[in-house]
Amino acid sequence: METLFDTMTAPLGNSVATGLSRLALALKTNASQAAQPLGLSPTQTQVLALLRTQPGGYRPSQLAQTLALGAPAMSEALQPLLTRALAAQQPDPTDRRAKRIAITDAGLAVIAQAADWPEALLDTVADLSPEEQTVFYRVILKMIRNLQSAGSVPVGRLCVTCTHFRPYVHEDTDTPHHCTLVDAAFGDRHLRLDCPEQQPAPPDLAEATWQRFLAAPPSPLPV
Repeated sequence: METLFDTMTAPLGNSVATGLSRLALALKTNASQAAQPLGLSPTQTQVLALLRTQPGGYRPSQLAQTLALGAPAMSEALQPLLTRALAAQQPDPTDRRAKRIAITDAGLAVIAQAADWPEALLDTVADLSPEEQTVFYRVILKMIRNLQSAGSVPVGRLCVTCTHFRPYVHEDTDTPHHCTLVDAAFGDRHLRLDCPEQQPAPPDLAEATWQRFLAAPPSPLPV
């Protein structure tokens, strides 16, 4: 039944999108503020932060895909990092013709000075209960997965699209999922957005697994 407030306010979907855009703006502002004292651009800070997670380095094409950048923009971002020896090229052990970009000790020292997230945002998330954080994280995963399926963001190494992911195979509601790679149970809070061991499942299996994951809703929040 429509209420008076339904006629006075924007549709809920619009309000959610507006809220997300404001969070995105806060993150963008923080990235600019963190990068400036280091003599880096926000993109270069993102590159170093990404390289820090992968000691073996990334191919430039992988960096570009992960950060949703074109090859020219990625090349422009990498050149100063290489010149300042914050990153270095090294042979790709899987392909002699290819190169990988890896972070150096100097790069690690620089990126350590930049906060990954605005402290205010971390504090805000910390104010959510563990149950609220888990449900919120599940919603974020669903949005990212849908954006990837629509081609709006680069395809990432999500647990939910991995060939090793088995959703809701355990009775324990805290850790209902299973990873066949490590042969261990885990819960929604453990799902990764970027797992280095992720192996993409075939499209039909990935979709079937995803639908199974969606079919079992998270536990309700305590009242």
